[in-house]
Amino acid sequence: MTRATGFQMNKPVLAIEGLTVSFDGFKAVDDLNLYIDRNEVRVVIGPNGAGKTTVLDLICGKTRATGGSIQFKDSELTKMNEYDIVRAGVGRKFQTPSIYDNLSVFENLEMSFPAGRSVFGALFFKRTPEVLNRVNQVAAEIFLGDWLQQQAGLLSHGQKQWLEIGMLLMQDPELLMLDEPVAGMSVSERAQTADLLNRIS
Repeated sequence: MTRATGFQMNKPVLAIEGLTVSFDGFKAVDDLNLYIDRNEVRVVIGPNGAGKTTVLDLICGKTRATGGSIQFKDSELTKMNEYDIVRAGVGRKFQTPSIYDNLSVFENLEMSFPAGRSVFGALFFKRTPEVLNRVNQVAAEIFLGDWLQQQAGLLSHGQKQWLEIGMLLMQDPELLMLDEPVAGMSVSERAQTADLLNRIS
């Protein structure tokens, strides 16, 4: 029996139920249940080969599930392709930074602005005050406000990690997934990254 309590429980932004994937008979993920609320930070830990990256691959559509459900808001992600999952508001950072080495920090962030990411958007893209403000805001958040004109390929490894996080923040995702975001960072960079993730959650 249930009764009214004066408020309605918030629906998780991500609800994973019974998620399973097999590769040649080997179950890399077996009947996983996971629920993530809005503004919540979750850390998935485990040894190499435990299936951590595979779970992210399943959520973003890179790998297709053998069974189970992945509900993001009102969308069933297991039935969507990668591009549509991104457009739905899911951002994913891979373990190795994926940035444009030959472009500046500013240009990397600018290219990630949503209006410039489609073919037509890129053709008619304009550097408006909105774009400039967003780039400067995100650059400050990721500790690169003084590095906007620096060529991205010349950044330190930790700064490249921050830049890729910033490129995702430019898209304003509702769900942000980071695969080993502090790998290869110094102790101080790890502390700064922890602070960054707490601030943007």
